Amino acid sequence: MKQQVIKWLDLVSRRKWLILLIFVPLAALGVYSAANQVHIYESRALIMVDLDKMPVSATPDPMATMAGGSSYSAAMRLRSIESELFVLQNSRVIADRVNDRFEKTGRPAGAVTFYPASRNVNNAIEVKATGTSAEEVAKLANVYAEEYVRHTQDASRSYLTTSRSFLEEQQDKRKSELQQAEGSLEAYKRATGRMGLSVEGSNMVAQIGALEAARDDARIELQMRQASLATLEREMAAINPQLAKRVASDVESKLRVAQEKRSTLEAEKQQALLARPNLTANAPEFNMINSQIGQLSAEINALSEQLVEEFVGSGGVGSGAEGGAAGMSYVADLKRQAVQHRIEISGLEAKIGVMERRLGVYQQQLSQVPAAEVDLARLERTYQQAVHMHQYVVNRLQEAQISEETQPGYARILDRADVPSIPVGPNKKRDAIKNVLMALLFGLGVGVFRDKLDTRLYKPEDLKERGFSLIGVIPDIRPLLRAKRKLGAHIEQDGHYFSTTFVAMLDPLSTVAEAYRNLRTNIQFSRPDTVVQTIMVTSPAAEEGKSTTAVNLAIVMAQSGRRTLLIDADLRRPKLHDLFKLPMGPGLAQLLFSAQSSFEAEKYRTQIDDLYLIRAGGYAITQEDLPQAHERMTDESDFGAFFVNPAELLGSKRMRELLTGMREQFDVVIIDTPPVLAATDAALLSTQADGTLVVVRAGVSKEGDLVDSRQILSDVGARVLGVLLNGFDLSKAYGYKYRNRYQRYSKYSRYGYSSKKRGWKQIFSRSAA
Repeated sequence: MKQQVIKWLDLVSRRKWLILLIFVPLAALGVYSAANQVHIYESRALIMVDLDKMPVSATPDPMATMAGGSSYSAAMRLRSIESELFVLQNSRVIADRVNDRFEKTGRPAGAVTFYPASRNVNNAIEVKATGTSAEEVAKLANVYAEEYVRHTQDASRSYLTTSRSFLEEQQDKRKSELQQAEGSLEAYKRATGRMGLSVEGSNMVAQIGALEAARDDARIELQMRQASLATLEREMAAINPQLAKRVASDVESKLRVAQEKRSTLEAEKQQALLARPNLTANAPEFNMINSQIGQLSAEINALSEQLVEEFVGSGGVGSGAEGGAAGMSYVADLKRQAVQHRIEISGLEAKIGVMERRLGVYQQQLSQVPAAEVDLARLERTYQQAVHMHQYVVNRLQEAQISEETQPGYARILDRADVPSIPVGPNKKRDAIKNVLMALLFGLGVGVFRDKLDTRLYKPEDLKERGFSLIGVIPDIRPLLRAKRKLGAHIEQDGHYFSTTFVAMLDPLSTVAEAYRNLRTNIQFSRPDTVVQTIMVTSPAAEEGKSTTAVNLAIVMAQSGRRTLLIDADLRRPKLHDLFKLPMGPGLAQLLFSAQSSFEAEKYRTQIDDLYLIRAGGYAITQEDLPQAHERMTDESDFGAFFVNPAELLGSKRMRELLTGMREQFDVVIIDTPPVLAATDAALLSTQADGTLVVVRAGVSKEGDLVDSRQILSDVGARVLGVLLNGFDLSKAYGYKYRNRYQRYSKYSRYGYSSKKRGWKQIFSRSAA
């Protein structure tokens, strides 16, 4: 864990400028946007829902109402607050009504949410509106609350209104039937002179009339049940059309059979009660039939629950707008009520069938009565039936009217939304901090992404982990050069100029100079069985510091008392003459074109003790430019300054002869060559050197270039001493821990020297002396 943290700290330290470049503007933008956010207001309305009066879909049970009891069936399950929230959130009717309220002024900008009240109030719903205007959010919450209450009232009254309209039509119809039956009976009496029936006829008519009245009551009840079922199916279809489809199951057929059996038993019991008025429904004579009716009722209830469970399990309740626990409960209750209605409809149809068959028996018995009395009995029965039905419809119509007028719905506004005076958000300080953190995370993410894509080499571990032999590390000298910027690119002494990059000479007490001396030691012991005399210095690509490294390595070699020769063999882009501020030639090019076999070393001595320099003497040009260059030659010493084939020159026999002579006159020969990937010059010369030093610059050189260079040198059999990491920048390579680890050695770099500060000119004077 600790190592992982250190690794992340290193990465952040290495990519700090990129992270800051992204973080600072994003953080500033985040703070600005947080500070300029508009205020958000919130207002709430509280609605109380009476669960005891809240049936499924608020549909009253017409049969219970017609019976004079409660307006809601006990068989119907009450919905929960969650189910009511489901209706409130998904009702298009409520949404359309709210939009109609704001049709002229425009709907206020804001959002509305509904949830169970968080206060200590049971069975309540909170309507919360949020927006940028205090007045508008209060108005929006109140309008939603009002329209919801109105919706509950309309839902509660919807079936009662339908029942009242139906009964009003039935009243007119039954009144007309009554008037017609009464007129027919009076006309028959006047025409026949018969004013009444015999005792037997009266009893027969009474029994038929009672049975027909019960049948007609059952028919009205059947019509009401069918209307209620149609209402439920329309409501289910409005939520999801698939819910209106019946689930494929044999449970409904079993329900129908059980209901028919129960209806048959109830009809037989009713017939017995009509035949024996002195008996009651709980008389011992009916114990067996009552037991059978009870068993059938229990079976019907179990089958109805099984049907609902099959419906829910078959996917009848979807996961869309009607999804969720509340939606499932709501739709399942709708289905349960629909099943109950189908059961009752099936039972009523069976019951009516039994009564019709019994009336057929009575009709046969009535045929044995004299014909004249039969006609009077028929008219008398029709009149009594008309009176009964008219009175029945009138009574039910009065009850329906009273129920409709007194139905208040099952919800009321308990607390209206007030205009808020204090905004609930945004929390600008919190949002600003959040935005700053998000900007930081984004900056870190980009930094990590950039670091993962970066194939450049930054630290010694990068080389070691990739299997390269590290021979030394040279710190970045740019901070040192910036500190001495006033001295310029060169320093002058006794008419001679030296580049300020000659740190090994100009500041021998520095950490950089000590790093070059450490490199010298590593080279000496890099091949224990062989004296490394000829060293080729190259790099994978340009601008990686090979020339500066070659010069400083030559200086520390000379400072150790070795006669050192530095050769600028980069005939494509020579640079060493610029570092010494000398003309380009004569130099190596002239030696290669010269017919003399001898080599006069003293001609190439520098102001630095034991250091000799052979400049490039020329550079390569194209074949087309060669004639024009020769025309400009004014001195014999210019001969060979321009050429087109540097690789052939460096790989020639003449070059090998020169190197052989140089080895005899010098202890160390250091050759600066072109980059390996730029030309084949380095590969050719590496075969003639005792060892090859590959220079890479930290933060510049890429792993792929170094791999390719190693492969090229390996193919020609070059003896690579190792890879030198040049321009090592601690700030790009390591975090705080490793920076301290490497920098702690810098305080020992002047160990054994006077602590008196010296300028570069004083140091140079002492070195030259």
